[in-house]
Amino acid sequence: MNYTEKKILYLFGEGRIKRLNSKNNSSDEFFYGFNTVKKQFQNTEIIEMNPNYHKPVMNLIDKVLRKISNFPFYLSQIITFKNQKRVFNSDVILAANDRVGVSAVLLVLISKLFRKKKFLVVVMGMLSKYDKRTRNILDRLFISIFLKSVDHFFFLGKPEAKKAEEIFPLYKEKFHFLPFCINEKFWESEENLKMKDKKYIAFVGNDGNRDFNLAIDIAKSLPEQKFIFVTQEINSNETPANVTIINGSWNDETISDAEIRKIYEKSRLTIVPLKNSIQPSGQSVTLQSLSVGTPVIITKTDGFWDESKYIDNENIIFLYDNSLENWTKKIKSIYNNEKLLNNISIKGSRLVKKEYKQENFDKNLISFLN
Repeated sequence: MNYTEKKILYLFGEGRIKRLNSKNNSSDEFFYGFNTVKKQFQNTEIIEMNPNYHKPVMNLIDKVLRKISNFPFYLSQIITFKNQKRVFNSDVILAANDRVGVSAVLLVLISKLFRKKKFLVVVMGMLSKYDKRTRNILDRLFISIFLKSVDHFFFLGKPEAKKAEEIFPLYKEKFHFLPFCINEKFWESEENLKMKDKKYIAFVGNDGNRDFNLAIDIAKSLPEQKFIFVTQEINSNETPANVTIINGSWNDETISDAEIRKIYEKSRLTIVPLKNSIQPSGQSVTLQSLSVGTPVIITKTDGFWDESKYIDNENIIFLYDNSLENWTKKIKSIYNNEKLLNNISIKGSRLVKKEYKQENFDKNLISFLN
């Protein structure tokens, strides 16, 4: 088969097709190379999970499986005759996260019985959190089936990949660190404001590893500063008067990428307070903000994606002590240090454009499709 004739099938969660077809000015890093792959492989398609399928029996099975196991089973959102046919006819199947991969494994297994194909999964924490001592027999059986069924697992964080290798040494050849990258051309400042003209401190994100309470407390402890929070996880009645809340989410497009870019542009700092986890968190926000030229202060967690590329106070600012006192002290000490912030702005942007440009991710991903 000719390399470009291969049939590639992406498996996404809800809302991706709508965003792909949207006319909004937006970035495309969360499509994991789809647009580039589509250009090289004309037979590239998408299956999207649909929570609105009316399948009472399958919904019940999902609930039972989730209750008796520790895995995100949502079979009812993806198993249809049409989807089975599309999986069967594909040569390479890429699941964009754990939940989609777990929910689609039955379709892939059935099709693999009749036709050779590759199954690739982007990992979002599931494997690194697995502990054989606390899992039941069903979990152990399923994880064994899952590991054998998937040809390549892609980890967005180096520590998470290493942890998975320690837990599942027999499958380490399937584990690959594939650094998350952004569309650096989109995430470029259009206004080029000087640091002295930037007045805000930005907080952006909705994922469960963000420390939302700490973000609120930071704003309360710095009443003289103006904050912009872009999140659906914090209500305006929880925040002080110096916080502007924008109820935003990437999935439902309540705020566009272009609008988020403008928030970075007028912010002097972006803060990313995190709960400690082996799973990388805050990657996209950090890379986007640095690309725009806004320095980032981030909690140094166990799962920070690649420590070797970053230097504290050079291209990023790490918080090793995640206490409120340390956060407020750090912000106060650097907020008016324009020389330091400008240096971090230049070097942070330079790092993203060299190491984390989307071209790098797409090139690495395509090497697994042959």
